[in-house]
Amino acid sequence: MPLRMPQTRTGRSRALCIYLKARCDALRANGGLGTPTLTFLLFAFHQFPFRYRQIDRSIAGDVVRVGRCTNPPSDWQQKTDAFNAFGAHREGLAEVTEISRIPVRDLFSDLRTKISKAAAYARARPNYPATLFQMLADATQRHERAWDCATGNGQAAAMLAEHYESVVATDISDGQLAHAVAHPRVTYRKMLAVPEDSQELEHTVGPAGSVDLVTVAQAVHWFDLPAFYSVVRHVLRRPGGVLAVWCYKQPRVSAAVDALCDKLYEHDSAQYWDPARELVDADYRTIPFPFEPVDSRGVGPHFMSMTKEWTLDDYLHYWRSNSAIQTALDNGVDLLSAEVCDTFLRAWGPADISRTVTFPMALLMGTVSASS
Repeated sequence: MPLRMPQTRTGRSRALCIYLKARCDALRANGGLGTPTLTFLLFAFHQFPFRYRQIDRSIAGDVVRVGRCTNPPSDWQQKTDAFNAFGAHREGLAEVTEISRIPVRDLFSDLRTKISKAAAYARARPNYPATLFQMLADATQRHERAWDCATGNGQAAAMLAEHYESVVATDISDGQLAHAVAHPRVTYRKMLAVPEDSQELEHTVGPAGSVDLVTVAQAVHWFDLPAFYSVVRHVLRRPGGVLAVWCYKQPRVSAAVDALCDKLYEHDSAQYWDPARELVDADYRTIPFPFEPVDSRGVGPHFMSMTKEWTLDDYLHYWRSNSAIQTALDNGVDLLSAEVCDTFLRAWGPADISRTVTFPMALLMGTVSASS
């Protein structure tokens, strides 16, 4: 079933704005477009919905092509070459350069655009449930300091800050930290999960025995576990300090969508996942976790879930941000091609309809004893 351009002025404008933002994201990721220009283009687009603007990278890299069509096609279901492209050097030189052909379906999303990975990751991650952080807060005797290791975009750190006086959130990625969620009680620092020495660890996270809670969300399976656990034992308060690590698996939507999801995950993208991903598939049951239970429930895994209300575009953004999909793309394989997206559309229903998306979660939680 081919996608059709909405027949209302508002619908056409919204669809084209989605496309424009995708192209802007791609150009900004490659250093070709600044935020003021992006803001101007989006503002101009909203003000003049029938003067459509397209941006793209030129081969030279120092030229931005800005296209405008003052006479849009009358039949959007048939015409796809809707943009006349104008070339504009950053110094202001402009001249007509070419016609750009844009498939109609590409106006609805940036699924075929390789966007900034960190920005995509931040936009596409599901939100952890508040009950998880209440559970963690209940498990620790004190609430002075928490350390969120491999924080990514900081969504866990920001929620921890609702329960702890201060949160140190670390990650090795400058790109992730640049898109981290701001919070007055969260301090973001760049650091490896296992720093080079205890001096760096204590300078970044805190003195030995000063941390009430260490968390790792969807990342501990990548770590050198014996080395990381040694770091955790060094910083956790004794007694009462807690380590909590959790993961989530592939989203569940409906039987039809889930069948496509499982095919994409288990077959199409299988060769691009790191073997450590098998620990997530096993709900962390097979991961070494040498810590004492916090209570009678044991160290886990404890199961819960998180839900999101997502459109198809949100759902596919999530998939596009996954490491295996990006690795495949880096190797010239687009696992979310237009044809694949069309099959998801048929299973999903109307693309702008929001559906409840559920992520199964597994949590391990343990403490250090005073003698360990």
